[in-house]
Amino acid sequence: MMKVIRNDKRPIWQQLLDQAIHNITSGIWTPGKLLIPSRELAHMVGVSRSTIQIRL
Repeated sequence: MMKVIRNDKRPIWQQLLDQAIHNITSGIWTPGKLLIPSRELAHMVGVSRSTIQIRL
């Protein structure tokens, strides 16, 4: 699961991008696996959908 740490010095989009890259390179997200829809992910991590769509 992806999460945002509000007191992290990195921007939210960078935190999410770093987590996505980690999930891909570590094999958590395997080829062909469906990703969570952007609306649902935005709701889960508490950010706007545009943050998810623009950066990821």
